[in-house]
Amino acid sequence: AEMLEKSWFWFERFHFVGDMSSEGYSANIDAYGERGYTSEAERVFICCQEVNKRTVIEYNVMIKAYGIGKSCEKACELLESMMSYGVSPDKCT
Repeated sequence: AEMLEKSWFWFERFHFVGDMSSEGYSANIDAYGERGYTSEAERVFICCQEVNKRTVIEYNVMIKAYGIGKSCEKACELLESMMSYGVSPDKCT
């Protein structure tokens, strides 16, 4: 739990400074998702939306995180919503 808190502290620090790239967001989503921290991955994904940095990559890693977390329904919903936001799926999706 301590490492999770530290990682979130550093994420917020870069997010609020406004210095995080799209790749940085996707790496954080992926890191949380790979470890089963779906709610933290979702929080990062929401932060991406706040700063308009959602690309197909962020959607793909969030869909992957849902899959790892056995949240298949959320993964399908996210796929549908990405298209409504004008983001087209790619071959990885």
